[in-house]
Amino acid sequence: NATSIFVSWEVPILNDLNGILVNYSINYSGIEIDTVPRVIYLSNPNLTNQSITLIDLEEYTTYSINVSSYTKVGKGPDAILTHRTNQDVPTAIPSNFLTYAVTSTIIKLSWDSPPLYFQNGVITSYTLTYRGIQRDTTLETMTVSVVNDTYILPILTKLEENTDYLIEVSANTIIGAGPPATSYQLTPQNAPKGAPRNLSLSTTDTSIQVNWSVPLINDLDGNLTGYVVTYYGYVIDTEEREEPINTSSEDDQTLTLYGLQEYTDYFISVQAVTVGRGPSISNTIRTLQAIPNAVPTNLNASAISPRAIYITWSPPPFIDQNGIITEYTLTYRGVERDFEERPISILTATTRSNSSRTVSDLEEDTDYIITIRAHTTIGAGPISTVTVHTPESVPSSPVRNLMTSTEGLNATSIFVTVGK
Repeated sequence: NATSIFVSWEVPILNDLNGILVNYSINYSGIEIDTVPRVIYLSNPNLTNQSITLIDLEEYTTYSINVSSYTKVGKGPDAILTHRTNQDVPTAIPSNFLTYAVTSTIIKLSWDSPPLYFQNGVITSYTLTYRGIQRDTTLETMTVSVVNDTYILPILTKLEENTDYLIEVSANTIIGAGPPATSYQLTPQNAPKGAPRNLSLSTTDTSIQVNWSVPLINDLDGNLTGYVVTYYGYVIDTEEREEPINTSSEDDQTLTLYGLQEYTDYFISVQAVTVGRGPSISNTIRTLQAIPNAVPTNLNASAISPRAIYITWSPPPFIDQNGIITEYTLTYRGVERDFEERPISILTATTRSNSSRTVSDLEEDTDYIITIRAHTTIGAGPISTVTVHTPESVPSSPVRNLMTSTEGLNATSIFVTVGK
């Protein structure tokens, strides 16, 4: 084996013994390694071939072996040879094993050969293994070849962020692998590579409730510190706003956005945050309708005859409509004569933009108060008012009790009376 050498020899030529052979001495010591010389004596030698096995030697070490024969007078000349023990697996770990994370997904490595005394042969390669501990990733294995005592230090890539890696390296001879040097290396955190999950939205006319779940744990790539909710309206309320949420909890999250515009499409996105922001999950939702919060604009009324008024108006400003304008309510009432207010419902199917209506059968020479308000499906908005006066007109009936008389008058006169 790697720690023994079998030594054999023949007795000196009989004519050269010069006496009676009494013993042999075997002296041996390592050459590369400064071992203490050792001596073995063999007594009662025979005149046939001799042999001995030297044990407890150092692996892959060249030994100088001297064999001498003795008579009673003393020692004869040495027979000298050298022999190297066989290789074995290394008995020491690679020296100065260092690891350091270059990025959140790359680790560099460096090491030196085991001490020469413990190499026990020619180092032909190194075996490198690594795996993530927390995430129980697959054990990866690499072989680093050694050529002329030279090898290229590997770089570990495509690793998981924020993961503690167990990395081991062992030296190999042709016999096998020695004990491993071990290092634990934590890759830095990174921004999440996965978005939050299960986004759901619910709404009122001026608020949106946002619900979501944490990203998959393997997609966080760091310690969760919070979320950022981003939102803006598509046509109205278009300024982008952000709501940061500081939390390390992995429970489901809820945030309600207040003060929004009625009946408006909003874009909502949610990002998880570690050392940076990850990808977002997003959706759109429209806030509910409400009553208009502005009056119809450009209300104008003009008398087109003593008994008719022409009325025109425009819808409320778009931002204040708060829904779909389904109808307008128009009312008119004479002021001086305390006429009963008369309403008219005008559906918007015929009033997409500017609208008009003619009101007839009115009283001449009368002040009329005109009001109009817009409706959504939720209800009516505020009222816009205008006053208009119908002009005077000719009498609509002849005089009454018309009477004539010539009594007491001359031949060229007639007396005419009209009743009240």
